[in-house]
Amino acid sequence: MKNSIYLLLSLMFLNSCNKQETANAETDTPDFEGKVEYRLRFVPDPGKNVDTLELRKEMGERSTFMVKQGAIKQINESDQMTLQLFLPKENRLYYTNRTEPGTLYFYRCDKMDNIDFKYEIVKNAATIAGYSCDKLIYTDKFVQIDYYFAPGLKMNPKYSKDYTFLNRNKITGIMKSVFLRQDFRMPGENDFTLITEAVKVEKMKIDDKEFDKPKYETIKER
Repeated sequence: MKNSIYLLLSLMFLNSCNKQETANAETDTPDFEGKVEYRLRFVPDPGKNVDTLELRKEMGERSTFMVKQGAIKQINESDQMTLQLFLPKENRLYYTNRTEPGTLYFYRCDKMDNIDFKYEIVKNAATIAGYSCDKLIYTDKFVQIDYYFAPGLKMNPKYSKDYTFLNRNKITGIMKSVFLRQDFRMPGENDFTLITEAVKVEKMKIDDKEFDKPKYETIKER
């Protein structure tokens, strides 16, 4: 379960939107800078007995996302990966665990090769937090993920061009915006779907200091 939880939280960094069909938005509007508040819920598969209370305890029910010029900060309620920080210039994903207060971990985002995947785009699939969203249906050999995204909340894929971990560069090569809902499934591993959905979107200036690396006594590569 812990490995699955780690992967679930890591994948919350994936951001996506349709490249070709948002060309006008790309030209006319700048990249989204601001904050998104998410709520998490766990939906058991039909006929499955899943302890959703335990899942909420382990993973929390809220997440706060901030982005500025490709740099991303995410604060989660979970004990694992409580803070996540992606710095494009370093191409590293830093994170901390509440259970290990003296250690800062990091992943080199080009350490894992890309894997094959399939995708489909569904236009005007839902309205979330006041935004009309298209849907990306993404499938690889490990996971199935539906992303709902608003084309106006752009993120330039140049910031993640070398981010091969979890196929992020491939996904942002096809699409490029902040997701407002993510339905995540690991067939054969978990008997539930994790739904992460935006409840509030704020376009605002974010202080550069928000993306400073935390000062920790121990720094470890994972």
